[in-house]
Amino acid sequence: MNCFERRTILGLAASLAIASAGLLPDLAAAQDYPTKPVTMLVGYGAGGQTDLVARGAARVLAEQLGQPVNVVNKPGAAVLSPRAN
Repeated sequence: MNCFERRTILGLAASLAIASAGLLPDLAAAQDYPTKPVTMLVGYGAGGQTDLVARGAARVLAEQLGQPVNVVNKPGAAVLSPRAN
């Protein structure tokens, strides 16, 4: 019986915590993101079909995000790591 009471109390505490997080949306709201221009890397040369699609997608992303999206063509850059630059 003691175990059942402990589970009940823990369940009520968890549901109270979840409900209070839902009632405080200002504290749980995400920050504005992105705050800087976005760079889209394209692994093919400029002027091809992939470049045209990437530039169209960048235009739509810029409207949705409210930040400019720069398209950078790097032929042969299929695998990029943060240290590749």
